Amino acid sequence: MTSSTPASRICKWALPAAWALLLLPLYLSGCDCGPKCSYESQDDPNWAVMADRPPSPRTFLAMARLLASQGKDSQAQFVLEKMIRDTPAFMPAYVELAELHMRHDRVSQARAVLEQGLRQRSEDCVLLNDMGMTYVVKNNYLQAKPYFEQACRFCPQDARYRSNLAMCAGMLGAYDESLKHYQQALSYSQSHYNVAVLAEARNDLTRASKEYVLSEAPPPPTPATTTTRPAAEPAMAARTTTTRPSASAHPSASATFVQGKL
Repeated sequence: MTSSTPASRICKWALPAAWALLLLPLYLSGCDCGPKCSYESQDDPNWAVMADRPPSPRTFLAMARLLASQGKDSQAQFVLEKMIRDTPAFMPAYVELAELHMRHDRVSQARAVLEQGLRQRSEDCVLLNDMGMTYVVKNNYLQAKPYFEQACRFCPQDARYRSNLAMCAGMLGAYDESLKHYQQALSYSQSHYNVAVLAEARNDLTRASKEYVLSEAPPPPTPATTTTRPAAEPAMAARTTTTRPSASAHPSASATFVQGKL
């Protein structure tokens, strides 16, 4: 799918090269807040393939992905829609079908599918994040932001959703809010660098220049701590040292969707 805006698995919907440096890469092990953040936990016996049972939803999901990889999107769509009718609680089907629609720039259909999934599980962070991204790819950051806020509320430990929220805030000109969110997911240097990129994208060169400078500066020292000594000796403040970030602190990155792992 192609798009015209900024923003690993919710849908790997492609974004343009102009945004290739929007977000620094996040090497994550995933969040630990339960099935609403990831689909890995859906390995319960209800989904297992048994010799005396019909194919599981995972089998049909694999079939749909194979069909899509062969360019047979209409057949993949048929399989996914049937899955949603037959097993409405199997959330990955909604993600895959929404991704299929987005590849064909059918944004309204993708949103309808995600809304259907959210009616099944309103706190599903994967679906909430994807819904936000359907607005991001159309440059509608104002409507995207509440979905990322919800995803962060339900999955506060997942840095991917936090970074999407930070990106949205930055593209709306709320740089301080953007920085606050980035600092919950990234280092001091990386956070300022991302805000600089967002400001530059908005043609706010003054703020961008300021943030680029901060991204190359050492982080502020942590507050000094005091150690209690015997009365005859004054209290001594603990010394802290900082290391100036190197150029490698800002690797290239791509802004992509996050997708719940299966």
